[in-house]
Amino acid sequence: MKTQGLQQKSMSKGKRTANNVSRPNITDCKNLVLHENVSYDKIYVRIKTISLKEGIKRMEKRFSKYLKVLSILLLLLLCFCNTNNVSAFSSWDTTNKRVIKIDKDVKANVYFSEDRQECWITKLTVDGKCSKVVIPSMIEGASVVRIASENDLELDRIWNIFGVMYSTDDGTISKNNTNIKSIVLPDSVTQIAMFSFAGLTKLETIHLPKKLQQIEGHLFYQCRKMKKITIPEATISIDFSAFYQCGSLEEIKISKKNPKFKVSKQLILSKDGSMLYHWSKYTGKMIIPAKVEKIGNDAFNTLSTKRPGVQISIEKANANFGVSNNCLYEKQTGKLIAALVNSKNEVHIPKQVKILPEKIIWAGSTSDIYIPKTARRWYDGWLVGTSLDTNGTIHIEGNDMPILCGPNKNSIIAIEYYYQLSKILEKKMIKYMKSQDRGVIKRGKRIRFV
Repeated sequence: MKTQGLQQKSMSKGKRTANNVSRPNITDCKNLVLHENVSYDKIYVRIKTISLKEGIKRMEKRFSKYLKVLSILLLLLLCFCNTNNVSAFSSWDTTNKRVIKIDKDVKANVYFSEDRQECWITKLTVDGKCSKVVIPSMIEGASVVRIASENDLELDRIWNIFGVMYSTDDGTISKNNTNIKSIVLPDSVTQIAMFSFAGLTKLETIHLPKKLQQIEGHLFYQCRKMKKITIPEATISIDFSAFYQCGSLEEIKISKKNPKFKVSKQLILSKDGSMLYHWSKYTGKMIIPAKVEKIGNDAFNTLSTKRPGVQISIEKANANFGVSNNCLYEKQTGKLIAALVNSKNEVHIPKQVKILPEKIIWAGSTSDIYIPKTARRWYDGWLVGTSLDTNGTIHIEGNDMPILCGPNKNSIIAIEYYYQLSKILEKKMIKYMKSQDRGVIKRGKRIRFV
């Protein structure tokens, strides 16, 4: 048989035969298929017997290995929770909300963890005359670790920690009956939800906890009187919108021990100075340092206001970026980054620009945008956020059609604005738009596509 040949071959390799192999009493396995359609008549197994004492020793050895692996996994899990600002006690008793007086003029809505070791402040209620709030590190023996509204995940309506509602529909604050000028947070806090202090128009100073790793989006939205702030040592993430519409912010300090960020002339930079993360002011002169190689997509989001006044400049040693007509662009790619209005409330995009990308920072109210013939690669969404009047005009130089890029090419030629073009380019644009089932409206020398 073929199987017998295989058996003999395997035995001869170790200079053994079937006769000198220990054969325990094993059930016949004729129907067991081991490989494709080959079945073996018998399976011979060598069994090595050991003492009970030896068996226990081996089990203990294996168990100790598994225990070490398990310990490492638990340690990694704890580290992961720490880096993400997640409380070690993630199970909150949300069925039992407590209202606790933490100061003579301040009451707090509080949830406790199920083991009563930590607590979460969801709302602060203050007396109308109260101007300073000091949150304790402990409430009824539990460490204060979280500051966040219960409604911080709603899409259309968000409440700050004082119960002031922010509407995402129009960006307005529904009410603000607080006179809070100063807030002191304990160092026990590791998480502060977005919008927690939004709408506090009288807030001037705030002490952030040392363990705070993330400064969330719109955290200080419309805190118009806040003049200075210190970023803690532990902070490794700052959302671009955190200081949106904080027009009085004059001083940002970052702990020298912070491993990721530093500050230079109101610019938040990476520790080595190669990355520009954020510019926080409405007005003044912005100087981009020589070492900056990259600029975050939303680094100048604060500039998207109808109040012009910022002047952009670059240190001469910087080889990566250029400024012309108060417009910032990448030298290598020719991509426009920010466009600010001039003294005539116009935007003149410089000839060095070749690409109008998806995200451009537009600052200042304008009625005219001038595009040079060099800027012929347009991306979907390049006009998003512009303060161009709805009756404004986009002037396009040259006779060449723009190269339309992005998933929604048909909408790149916006319907809200008029265009002023050469006759040659006008014919090309009309032909293209008709192929996209778009109409044309003419008003003198201007044309609008609908």
